[in-house]
Parts: sequence; structure tokens; C-alpha cells
Amino acid sequence: MNKINLGWQRYAIAIFFIFIHFSNLFSHERVDTIPTDIYLVISSFNPDTKRSTDFISSLDKSLKKAYGNKEYHLLIEDLGAKNFSEEAHKWKGVVKSVLNKYSSKNVKAIFTIGQEAWAALSLQDDLCRSYPVLGFYISSNGIILPDSKVGVDWEAEWINLAREGRSKSCAGGFVSVYNPVINLDLILKFFPYTKNIALITDNTYGGVSIKTHFKRYQNQFSHLNFKYLDARIYSYEEIQSKIESLDSLSAIIIGTWRVNREGQYFFGNSLEELLKNTNLPIFSLTGAGMNRVAIGGYFPDYKIDDSIFDLTIKRIFDFYGGEIDSIRFIANKSLYQFDNELLHKFNIDKTLLPKDSNIHSKEDTMASTYKQYLVLALIVITILLIFLVVMYILYSRNKTLNYRLETTNRELTFAKDKAEESDRLKSAFLANMSHEIRTPLNAIVGFSNLLSDDDYSKDEKKKMSNVITKNSELLLTLITDILDLSRLERDVLNFVYKEISLSTLCEEVFSTTVHLKKEDIDYSIEKGCPDTIITTDIHRISQVMINLLTNANKFTDYGSITLKYQLIPSAIAKSNAYIQNINKYLTTNDSIVSYDSDTYPGTDSGKTTDISNINFLDFNDTNLNREDYMILFSVTDTGIGIEKEMHSKIFERFGKIHHFKQGAGLGLAISKQIVTKLGGNIWIDPSYYTGARFYFTHPL
Repeated sequence: MNKINLGWQRYAIAIFFIFIHFSNLFSHERVDTIPTDIYLVISSFNPDTKRSTDFISSLDKSLKKAYGNKEYHLLIEDLGAKNFSEEAHKWKGVVKSVLNKYSSKNVKAIFTIGQEAWAALSLQDDLCRSYPVLGFYISSNGIILPDSKVGVDWEAEWINLAREGRSKSCAGGFVSVYNPVINLDLILKFFPYTKNIALITDNTYGGVSIKTHFKRYQNQFSHLNFKYLDARIYSYEEIQSKIESLDSLSAIIIGTWRVNREGQYFFGNSLEELLKNTNLPIFSLTGAGMNRVAIGGYFPDYKIDDSIFDLTIKRIFDFYGGEIDSIRFIANKSLYQFDNELLHKFNIDKTLLPKDSNIHSKEDTMASTYKQYLVLALIVITILLIFLVVMYILYSRNKTLNYRLETTNRELTFAKDKAEESDRLKSAFLANMSHEIRTPLNAIVGFSNLLSDDDYSKDEKKKMSNVITKNSELLLTLITDILDLSRLERDVLNFVYKEISLSTLCEEVFSTTVHLKKEDIDYSIEKGCPDTIITTDIHRISQVMINLLTNANKFTDYGSITLKYQLIPSAIAKSNAYIQNINKYLTTNDSIVSYDSDTYPGTDSGKTTDISNINFLDFNDTNLNREDYMILFSVTDTGIGIEKEMHSKIFERFGKIHHFKQGAGLGLAISKQIVTKLGGNIWIDPSYYTGARFYFTHPL
């Protein structure tokens, strides 16, 4: 009986353990079948690159925010794309194997980084529509991937990858659009004589797709010759040679520059080295080369901030909430972006830039570590500080002197008036100087702060010294101009009159400005009347002519600059409407000029003059009344010209029209004061549109 009971007890215990075992198995099976959300990232290139790590980090941050304490998996697969020629035919197969690998998993969304992964995904024969596929750092501009290895002469077939992905699945993401037409129009706007366009691309999917995209629009520019410098076809040295062989009517556009013909990455500064021997204008279709060699271009802003990731995750959740159309593409904004230094180098007028253009200024890294350069900078700063202190002391002492002089007797009245005049001059000087001194002083102080830095090369230090010296000279010129202008306005600048011939005067002025001459400009003196002796302040009239020639040279890159002198009747030159009257006189074919208020407003009526031989007068003739004539000087250029509405402002103090050109805007104001003091007038010809033409008159 006891044995029977013991058997039943053992049997019951065995049954109990078997039940527990199967209960545990069932429980584990039930837990394991609870799915965990998977977000799959397929990266075109190594996930350890900065762009990939930044993307994955931001995506994970948004997922954590959305899931809270719930569990999810963020998994990464690497396509390893690099060499288009050798690998492009494999990419679709690699992505297909990835999709098969996760076909039985609870995939909530697939993200791709880069065009290669997106192309391989969106070109699959069939895609799952039960979850979204999202592309980032992609372009709608794409090509159909080859099924087998292709040669360098293989021509790709263009396709809109965003539309292709959308047609096969629930696709969306952040997409860029490249616009060759806008960039070509931009080149022709700045360089209208361009005949040849060279496009640089590399051995990547982006390079091949951009080249294919670019070719679609070349027929719209039939007057241009297109050259394709493709790193799949040519070696680095061959591309460099082809660039150096381009003529002066060419422009270069940078597409992509990452992988060479052999599938190796280009080193960091290879683009600068490639283009170092060319002076041709360079633009960028994609942003490559910006802040290094490219003047600018119209290309996408690739920045993706956290708000884009938050919005993307929200739309994925909305998709699973029944809003199928919540998944869509977001087109990132394209911008006009330009390099300020290269705009100056190529003399591109900033008024020609499209509205809302972004202009980037490079941080100037030039500095000097040599002690002599540091000493030079310290000397310049010390001199400036001493100068300002002295000026302040003089100003303070003058105020004290003025107070004392007010209490002195009548014998000191003359000295008191002189001191007050000096005080007014210094006050005007300080006020004017504070308006323009900041720019050169900032440059001097800024570069001087870098002189003790050991991180800069010898050449950079030498350039820094040159910058400091140049701005010191500019500051000195500014102070001299302000003093001259203040003295002219107070009529305390003495004029010394001497005799000089017209031809000698003009030739001396030309010899003074010989250092400004440019190769592509024809400089000439046109003698419109016989040579004669005039009485004038030689230094001051030369100052006016040098100012006008300097301005003409500054705003003229090709063509001609002409200094001319001729005779005109004094009655016309001194009339109220002298600008209108002189223009009529210069364009008339009549040999007799009749002075009447209808034809020449502001002149005395009833007088006529035979002008048929005015420019061939005999100045030795004792019967010649020199007061009846004046000399008309003109400086004519073929530069960028001055807008008509700005003509009234250019003779004002600090009246600069083109602020990107060097100068304080005082030259023409000083010239106007000098010409008026010499008994003449100065103005800009409103009827001349080929550039700018300045006139001024002087008594014969």
C-alpha cells in the first residue's frame, strides 16, 4: 500500500514539472512573438563618416522623444558605395538582399543616406507599401543604374528618382534640386562674352547623374561650347591640363569632386591644386569649391535641423494612424551664394547679384610671426594713439585758450579769432575723421592682434604686414583729404598761381598716374586746340585731373580712358544752365553761335560768335580777348558708369556710389572745391552712357 502511494506521489510530481515546463515554453514563445519596432537606415557610405553619424544621432534623438520609455531598434546597413565605374551594377543587388533580410521583421520605416542608397532602393522592381521609405541627402536628379559593369564611355539615362520612388511605394524625405539653367544664366550675366563652359565631375553616382542632368539643358544654350571634364574618363593630370588649355572666354562649373578614376578619394586640397593655374571664373552647381575657389552659384542648402527629424517621425506615426498621404517629400531651399573676396577679384558689381544673395567673407588667416613685423604693427598703433592723444590735447587746450582769450583786451582780438578758426577746423576734422577712420583702423588693430600668433606661415605673415601698411597709407590719405576739404570749405587754403602750357600739364599728370595703367585699357591725351600757356595753381589743377583719372581707372577694366582739352565760349560756360548749353554747343554743327535765352538759357541775348575756328585760334594774336573763352577739360572712360539719379550725390563729402571700391568718397568733393576756387565748374555728362565722362572748365 505504501509502495502504491509512493508511486502515485512520484507520478503527480512528474506531471507537475511537465506542466510547469510547458507553461514556461508557452510563456517564452508568447513574449518572443511580441514584435519590436525596427527603423532601418541604409547608408550609401561608411556610417562612421560625419554626415552619417550626425544623421543617425539626430534620428535617434527624435525617436527617443517620440517613443519615451518604449523600446525600438535603430539598425544600420552599409552599402559601401564609392567607385561608380566598378560598383554601380552591384548596388541594387546589395539593397535587395538587405530588404530580404528584414522582410520578416517588424520594419516601421526605411531611411537612406545619400543618392546611391536611394537610387538602389527606389529602382527595385517591387517595394513594400506597408511601411514608408525615406531618402535624405538625395536629389530628384538621378540615373538608372546599370545591370552590369560599364565602361567610361557609358551614357546614363536620366530619371526623376523622387517620382520613381513615389510610384512604387510610400516614399518621402528631404530632396535637393540642382538647376543648371540658373547657374548658366548667372555666368552669362557676369561674364557676357563667355563662349565655353567646362563642367567638372567625378567617379561617383552624383558625378554621373549631374553630368547627365547638365546635358539635358545644353541645347538651350546653343551658342555655348560645352566641355565635360569627367574623372571617370580622365586622370587628375589630364583634367588639369585641359583646364589650363581653356581660353579666356571660358568659365568653369564644379559639379562633384570626391572619387578619381581609380576609385580613390581625392585628397583635401586637390580641388585648389587642380585650379591653381587658371584665372578663369569658377562657379559651383552643388556648393563644392565654395569658400575656396568658386565665385558662387545657385545650389541647395543641405542643412537638416532637428525639426525636420521630429516632423518626419510625426508623419510616420500619422501614417500608421491611417493618414497614408502624410509621407511626402520636402524640397530643401536653394540659395544664391557668393564669395566676397572673389567678387572683388573679378570686379563683379554687387548690384548685379540676384536679390537675397548670401555673400560669404573668408576669415583672413594671414598673420606674421617675425619680430620686425610685430614691431612695425606696434609702431603704427603707437603713432595712431599718440596722434589721437595729441589731437585731443590740442582740442582741449584750444577750448581753454578760447575761454582765456574772451577775457583779454582788444590787442589780442586778432589772435583770438585765429584760435577760434583753428578750433573750428579741428572740430570739423575730428568729426569727419571719426566717420571713415574705423575701417582702416579696424584692419590695422585686427591684424596686429594676430602678429604674435605662431600658427601662420612666413608668406602669410608677409601678406599681413602688407595689409597693415596698405591700411596705414589709406588712413594717412584719408586724413590729408579731410584736412584739404576742411581748409577749402573755410577758404584758408592758399593757391599759388604759375604759368604752364596745357600739353605739359596733361603730360605731367599722365606720368604721375602711370603706375595705375592696366593692360587692357588704351590711355590717351586728345588735344582739341593749339597748345597755350595758362595761369593756374599747377598742384591743385593736377590734383583734380589725377582724381578723375584715378576714378576712371578704378571703374574701368577694358576699353579706353581719354584726357581731352578744348576751347568753348565763356558766355556758354558761365551761363546759368551751363551743362545743358555746353552739351548743345558740343553737338551743334553751326559755325555761328547766337546767345539768346531761348537757345541757350541764362546767356546774354543779342550776341553772336563765329566758332568755326575756335579750336585753331592764334594765342599770340594781340587782338584776341582771352576772357571770351574758357578751357574745357574732360576725362572719358568706358567703365561701369554711374546711374543718372546718383549724379547729384557724387560731389558731396563721403558721396561714395560703389561702396565695394576703396576710397573715402572725398576726391570729387575736393575737386569741386578746387575747380570752383580756380573759377570754373565741374560736372558729369548726363548724355554719356558708355561709361562715365567728367567735364570741368578753367579760365583761359
